[in-house]
Amino acid sequence: MKKIFMLLFLANTLMSFGQDSKLKLGPKGVNPTNFILTNITTENTYKRTLEWLHLNHKNLDKIMEQNTKSNAIIIRGAVEHHVWTPLRGGKIDNYDIEYTLIIEFNQQGYRLNYQLGNFEKDGVKLSTSSKDLFYGLKDHVRENFKEAVTGIENKLNTNNESLYQFILSYDNRNYTTSIK
Repeated sequence: MKKIFMLLFLANTLMSFGQDSKLKLGPKGVNPTNFILTNITTENTYKRTLEWLHLNHKNLDKIMEQNTKSNAIIIRGAVEHHVWTPLRGGKIDNYDIEYTLIIEFNQQGYRLNYQLGNFEKDGVKLSTSSKDLFYGLKDHVRENFKEAVTGIENKLNTNNESLYQFILSYDNRNYTTSIK
């Protein structure tokens, strides 16, 4: 009987960690991702998220809004992103990307939703959507911008992983996780 429970536990653990938690930038923007946390309260998840935001954002008071009715934190900001474009002779271009990050909390965990806004280069607005800027026909990434899309995804996923690990560090002995 112990062996059966151990096998079920291991299978559940492997399935939990085997789910894809990577944010992807597609023609319609960034896909929202749910993070399921068990044995940690919504209040503690919210508190740890606020701590992480204070550690990782300057002037947080100016860009953060807390919506207590929907139990969400909304961050509005812009980030400079360096894009290496191989087809332009290996040139590095700087783009400013506006974004809104909505972190919604519930009893099961939290949901990350990045909404990308305007893309600007040297103060000139290039586009209001990732589809217009990075994607061509049939929703394939344009050759010039493959590195840009990968770079943006890497930046989002690095932030995502940092927040996730920060929340887990609250007391990682007392809860398990899964990602959907």
